Amino acid sequence: MSIKSKSRLLSFILMLACLAAPINAFANGGPKDRTFGLGLQLGVPYGITGKIFLGSVAALQFGIGFIGLPNIVTYEGAGSWLDLVFHFVHLNTASNIARFSFYVGPGIQFGWVGPPKYQYFAGPAHFSLRIPIGFAIHWQTLAFDTYVEGCPNIVFLPGPIAVGPSFSVGARYYF
Repeated sequence: MSIKSKSRLLSFILMLACLAAPINAFANGGPKDRTFGLGLQLGVPYGITGKIFLGSVAALQFGIGFIGLPNIVTYEGAGSWLDLVFHFVHLNTASNIARFSFYVGPGIQFGWVGPPKYQYFAGPAHFSLRIPIGFAIHWQTLAFDTYVEGCPNIVFLPGPIAVGPSFSVGARYYF
């Protein structure tokens, strides 16, 4: 990945972060009614993740890190993902410590793949459609969320079209 491509990707993520302040005027879906969160995600894909609530139901979640190909176990790579998710079934605990929600939505994943132990940006391009389905716990006293997510992927690049699952867990702190 060239320096120009890396700077474009970083600019895109910073642009999403800057959108959090104006959106905060009407969005209240996150922990402690905050809008923008950053954290870590483990599994496939894994890396740095973020979420911007667009309201009490819709949110953009995104990340940058390492992606895996569900149809080719011996390949992994570096890339990004972006999902538009919709939160349903908001359940509050009796003491209002946490709010539980299920979410689902469309997304994309893109990057470069190569055999492990090699340069991650040296391989072919990767593109897949995602459908993240998850369960989130929004901790109301800490401005923190944790989540578990399963995701069917339809992989278009590289090679033949394939379908495969991915699974991840993560946590984000909301500003």
